[in-house]
Amino acid sequence: MMFRWIGYLLCATALFACNTASNVRQTVIVDSVSIVDNIPGYDVNQYPYVLTLADWTFHEDEFESSWADTPYVGIYKQGKKMYLDTTRIYAHPVRDELRDFFRDGHIKSAWRVTASKKEPSIVLMPVTVTMKRGEMEYVDLTEEETQCLPGDSVQFMFHDKKYTLKAQLIAKQLHAEPNYQLSIHYEKDDEQHTQVLINDFTYEECNRIYFAGDIDNDALPDFLINTSNVFNTTVLTLYLSSAAEGKDLLKVMGMLLSSVN
Repeated sequence: MMFRWIGYLLCATALFACNTASNVRQTVIVDSVSIVDNIPGYDVNQYPYVLTLADWTFHEDEFESSWADTPYVGIYKQGKKMYLDTTRIYAHPVRDELRDFFRDGHIKSAWRVTASKKEPSIVLMPVTVTMKRGEMEYVDLTEEETQCLPGDSVQFMFHDKKYTLKAQLIAKQLHAEPNYQLSIHYEKDDEQHTQVLINDFTYEECNRIYFAGDIDNDALPDFLINTSNVFNTTVLTLYLSSAAEGKDLLKVMGMLLSSVN
């Protein structure tokens, strides 16, 4: 879905400065059932990154104007290379084709987000200290491998370690409707582990991996995955390895909900 829609302040030392306090999300604009239940380890108070897209229109309850006119970092692709670069984002009020249709013609409740860097980006994220501007390592997944269909199993090597993504339907009880699960299998501290990334009560073929690679510069893979279970809604979810705790490989650190473009 995102493929069809395509879409941290830099110090002099080329290290991104920390600016998390101003970007901590105070409200959550997501459906509690579809999001809380389908992402294990989800905690509204522990994913401080406000993700956004450039050249994108959001409903009024999907974007806050205070997030705009601030430094962000974007994931960009140039040929076979993926890189991080800084930009600034801006938000302009525009008519919402759905919600403003029967309202006064002067009402503009939606937000059109643009960026100072005009190249198309996969996602825009706030400033953090762990990311460096420039080329980054990534996993070159095929279109088929990004689809996360039930029964799919994708193996890849990253810094000489093997990782396996598995998508499957699992019935927790006899004769019950099966849950959709997306899990990653990996080695950590010389032991094999499995972490469930999505555990959804339904499946409508809209989960997709948009990026797999080292966003936070720690030699471990990070992911951007659409965790939505509704066709007309994108829930772009950021999993970062540098924030993971215990035996986990990843932790949800950002989320974006959008049903408009």
